[in-house]
Amino acid sequence: MNSRLLDEVRWLLPTSGRPSRLQRARFAEWQAKDPHPKRDNSTPHIAGLFRHHFGRVETTTAGGLARVHRWCGSERYHNQLTEALNRVDRLIPKSVQDRLASVHAFTAYEPIRTKE
Repeated sequence: MNSRLLDEVRWLLPTSGRPSRLQRARFAEWQAKDPHPKRDNSTPHIAGLFRHHFGRVETTTAGGLARVHRWCGSERYHNQLTEALNRVDRLIPKSVQDRLASVHAFTAYEPIRTKE
């Protein structure tokens, strides 16, 4: 997640296989079984890790709004909603998309040589 605010909202809303954070007991049970450790998945954090080893790092992000398709409980409208959200995502300025995106691609150039 790139946006801590959106991440907090995301935890409040239940999805298939994950209860809402407001359902404290069920959420704690789900979280205890979650194989993914808590970590900073933000684009700036990951890009910073790359910059320790590369002179130039470029980021490409997408899918800021498209992730809300999961909240559509209707299979009938799921594809149409996803397509519409993807169209809107392409209109969002990069500076905003970088904070909202659910898809992050990193391209690293100019490896920094370390003394061995």
